Amino acid sequence: MKKLFYLLMLPLALLAASCSDDNDFPDVELITSFDGATHYNDTIYAVAGDTLRLTDIQARPLQGARPAAISDVSIAVNHRVVYPTPLNPAWQGFPALVTTAPGLNLLQLSFAILQEGKSISVWNSSYIVKVVASPEDLPEGADPVGPFSFTSVIRD
Repeated sequence: MKKLFYLLMLPLALLAASCSDDNDFPDVELITSFDGATHYNDTIYAVAGDTLRLTDIQARPLQGARPAAISDVSIAVNHRVVYPTPLNPAWQGFPALVTTAPGLNLLQLSFAILQEGKSISVWNSSYIVKVVASPEDLPEGADPVGPFSFTSVIRD
């Protein structure tokens, strides 16, 4: 009886075995774009009362790589989720993040990266957002408030 049980379990074990490399990460360039603020020394600066907007997230395939996309975007401010979506954000647009009181905040993004022939990966990034009382409080040497982007490269 025991041998019969093992013979019946063998096909299940074979079905559960993986046939490919599960650590085949995407080869992409991630571009995260914002508007309504500026950045200086790895910090995003926004003026109190203005609107900080995440305008776009793109996963561009590296030279010779297959097409890529993102999905399941989640935005959190100070560890509080303000925008979860199972859809591609390009279809919906992102919510405006109104800056209120001056001080430091943590903006966190999390999303899935999908690329043909690669394992699904999850990207998490964090940005420090310093809200200042007026435009005069922006750091000297910072670009004017407007659109800007951060770029990261993932290569297997």
